[in-house]
Amino acid sequence: MDNIILLLGIQGVILGLGNGVSPGPVTSVIVLNSINKNFSSGLLTALTPVIAGAPIVAGTIFLGSEIIENDNILSYIQVIGGLVLLLLGFYSIKSSFKKMENKSKQTVGMAPALLLTVFNPAPYLFWTLVGLPLYKRYETLSSAALTLFFVTFFISLFLGGAFYAVLANEVKKRGNSLIIDNVNSVLGFLIIILGAKTIYEVF
Repeated sequence: MDNIILLLGIQGVILGLGNGVSPGPVTSVIVLNSINKNFSSGLLTALTPVIAGAPIVAGTIFLGSEIIENDNILSYIQVIGGLVLLLLGFYSIKSSFKKMENKSKQTVGMAPALLLTVFNPAPYLFWTLVGLPLYKRYETLSSAALTLFFVTFFISLFLGGAFYAVLANEVKKRGNSLIIDNVNSVLGFLIIILGAKTIYEVF
């Protein structure tokens, strides 16, 4: 039981950080606000995936649990989710901070950033293809482990965005974005391992 709790806690950290720094609409807004306005604005933007993410997770898992009862269907979803993680990992490794940094010189407020998260299909896909199979697999084994997973995921999700805000602020001062690309590569590699593990567990 302790091993399950530890495993899900580690997975929550890796997936949370991976989602927090993975290139996307919200990450771009964090970078833009940090560079074009100030660090506090970027940090505030990093909260939007957490605020909007909680109801997205609850709704996706509740509806998915009600609709999907067949273990075979769940296994297919888990394999697709593993493939999504593999793609996310490779994308993180290949991503470049400079591409986001040079997109715009404008800033985005908190409300538009929240709407950007709500209408972004990526969180819904992630929790349907990755979060739901994980939840269904462990819901009867350890509620404490699942709770730890969700807590560590959302804390790490915020820390990932906050870390990006810190680094973007440093890039603004020093002009060196190599460290961000290196962090993305490490997290991408860890996400690829989780993706392979997710697929392997089905077979």
